[in-house]
Formats: sequence, C-alpha cells, structure tokens
Amino acid sequence: MLEKYMVIYPDCHIEWMECEYDQLVKSCYKVIGCSCVENVRTIIPDVCLIVDESGRLKNPAQPHNDLASTFYAGWIFGDDDIVGPAVVAAIHQIDGESDWAPLNALELDLVVWHLASLGVLLFNHLLTSSLI
Repeated sequence: MLEKYMVIYPDCHIEWMECEYDQLVKSCYKVIGCSCVENVRTIIPDVCLIVDESGRLKNPAQPHNDLASTFYAGWIFGDDDIVGPAVVAAIHQIDGESDWAPLNALELDLVVWHLASLGVLLFNHLLTSSLI
C-alpha cells in the first residue's frame, strides 16, 4: 500500500511523495537528493522533518528552507536552520520501536494549521508594511 508524505522545498512549494513503507528511506534519498538523512524533531509533537544530514556542508550548499525551518525549534538552542528539501513524517511506535510513518489526521491538521498561521502572519506583515 502506498503511503503519502509531505515534502517542503526551499522555494516554499509543497508536494506529496508516495512510496511503499519499505521504500521510504530510498524515496527520501531521491527526493532530498542525498545519501544520508537525518531525523529532526519539530515543534509539533510526534512530527519530524527528514532532511539531508550534510546539506549545509555540500558545495554548493543546499538552499535555505525558510518554510521547513518554521517547524524546527533549533533556533532556540542556536542550531542552524533547515536547508534543502524536507520530508514531513510522523514518529510512531511500530512493532515496539519508534519509526517514521505517514501523518495521521490530527498530525496533518496541526501541520496544516501551522502552515495556515504562517500565511496569516505573512498577510498581516504585508498589510502592516503597506500601510506604513
């Protein structure tokens, strides 16, 4: 059965990636363009970003992903933001171990709410800026 995962690209467009469960890592390598991925926790419980582990070290460096970075709380600790494409996944218990999984309905609602709130903030910023 095909599973769906959200992919956020550096140019802020979002697509859905479909793959079989046992092909998830290989599909992430392909869509992210790397050979080693890293799991990054987000501000949404049980939701993570799957990103290129060495994206910042590549020459040329992967482009900054502003949209994906809004999910990452690393800035609180002085960590770097997200670069390159990011796959949005859930972290669920599967056969007694933590593993990546598609977002369930609640997790998807929280991700969409987060994205929508960014749109509201951007709209308010643009509106305020144009009035000054």
